[in-house]
Order: sequence, then structure tokens, then C-alpha cells
Amino acid sequence: MRKETAALALALAVTVAARAAGAEDATAAKAAMQAGNYAEAYCIWRALAEDEHAEAQFNLGWLYHNGYGLVIDDVEAARWWELAAQQGHRDALAALGNLYQFGGRDVPRDGVRALDYFLRAARAGDEDAALVVRTLIARNDPSVRERSVELITQHTQALGAPLEVAVDRANVRKGPGTEHASGTVLGMGAPLVEVSRRGQWVQVGIVASGQTGWLRSRLVRVPMAPPGGWPSAQNRR
Repeated sequence: MRKETAALALALAVTVAARAAGAEDATAAKAAMQAGNYAEAYCIWRALAEDEHAEAQFNLGWLYHNGYGLVIDDVEAARWWELAAQQGHRDALAALGNLYQFGGRDVPRDGVRALDYFLRAARAGDEDAALVVRTLIARNDPSVRERSVELITQHTQALGAPLEVAVDRANVRKGPGTEHASGTVLGMGAPLVEVSRRGQWVQVGIVASGQTGWLRSRLVRVPMAPPGGWPSAQNRR
């Protein structure tokens, strides 16, 4: 029993020491990048990245993507970002989303794949990624066309920008103006997701159905936070 306890204590001590050393190396790598010493930063990040350090993997991908101290290599950047993303690194997820959204050197555009990464980043709490997904929904982009109902109904918290109907009866219109036909009628408190705005009109996703439409901005409001606050990023679904 004593031997097992001693072995466990030793393993814990080694782990703590390794983390401390990794933190010191990461600080040195960041300082080198800020000073423009990309070769030095690369050497530090590479060693940490090969030791499965997610932040190092992300930064190594960033160096490859931007060509700082290296030849631009988006394939290699994507490889390191993917390794970081597998550990839940939010910036790596967003970086992969942008890479596949716009394409890179020897990395073709892939809107559907980009959406997956943006959604994962949004679920991890990246507000910019959530805005990208809402914008794609608003535009009825091909990458979201077949998933818009799922995104609005099943990933409401990840999308952010919650709204609710603030009046007893609200007519949802097909476009931003009274000249557009009305369709769904919503009651007080119906949950919504804001996807875009145009003048005095707001384009919303209807959480109950996953459909989108337009309401006058005066007909909606930001709902009160639920007891205990909004779900944390880690619990968003």
C-alpha cells in the first residue's frame, strides 16, 4: 500500500512539474512570436505540440498558415489545428472553420465541413463562430440549407442571440416589411434566435419549428436569464 501511494505521489509530482515546464515554455514561445523571432517560437511550439500541448498545436498551425518563419503550408496547418481541435481547443476549431470556408493552399473550400467546425467552436463558447453560423442561416447558405431546422431547434444555446416574443400576438412575415405575406403567428414568450437585422425588422429563427421569418424589432425582447444563469459553454447543445 505504501509503495502504491509513493508511486502515485511521484507520478503526480512529475505531472505537475511537466505542466509547469510546459507553461514556462509556452510563455517563452509567445514572447518570441511577439518579438518576431518565429524560428525560436517554432522550435518551442514544435516540441510542445509533439507532446500533445493543444495551445502549441494551434500556434504551430498558425505559423504554417501564415508563413511566419516557414513556407506557407495549409495542409500542415490543418493537421496541427485538427490535433488541437480534438482536444477541444476553441481557436483551432474556428481556424479550421475559416480555412474550409474560404479554402487555402491545397485545401479546397468545403462549406459543409466548415459549418461543422464553426458549430463546434460556437458550442465551446466562441461568439464569433456563433455569429458566422447565424449569418449562414440568414443567407440560406448552401452549407446550412439542409441543417437550418436542426441548428435552430437543437443548437439554440450555441447560436446565442436569444430573443422572445414580447406581445400577445406577433405575425411572422416572409420578408422585412408589411408588404410581405405573413405566415406563422406566435404568442407571448415564444423563444427565438436572432439571425440578422434590417432597419426596424429582425430576422429570427423560431425555436419550436426551426423556420425563419421577420418580425418588427419592437415585437421581440431579450429574455430574462433562467434561474442559475445561462448554460455554460461546455454544456451548450
